[in-house]
Amino acid sequence: MNNAALREMRIMHLVMLAAIFGYASVAEGIVRPTTELSPVMLKAFLLLALADIAIAFVVRKRTLRKAMEGSQRNASDPTALAEWRKANVFGMVMAVSVGLYGFALRFMGASRAVSVPFYVAAVILMILWWPRLEEGFGGANAAPPPLG
Repeated sequence: MNNAALREMRIMHLVMLAAIFGYASVAEGIVRPTTELSPVMLKAFLLLALADIAIAFVVRKRTLRKAMEGSQRNASDPTALAEWRKANVFGMVMAVSVGLYGFALRFMGASRAVSVPFYVAAVILMILWWPRLEEGFGGANAAPPPLG
């Protein structure tokens, strides 16, 4: 069950990572800014992206910890697996949202030099948050029970 869940999450992860590259290529390929982006808008989007990243780190870590605790009590706990999925999906969605801010900024008149760091940050977050079953989660890599 856990290997299937891990595989499912990794497929979803790759799809969302591809989406970031897709958004970036569309925005960079078809958008020709005709207006200049307001510095206030840029600061607002930057603040929003930083807040998303901070929230994602905190919520993802807290939810993964809760999943680990449930899994350590009962290796086949479906609630723990659901928490693990929730943490991974949440992190992916928050990472993609950072890339979408770059996409939106580009459409609002931002230069490539402004939008690319948002795409790069999104990709870095996706790499950091590659789905994995932590040591001992759901019996993965857990030590065998004692013989006696």
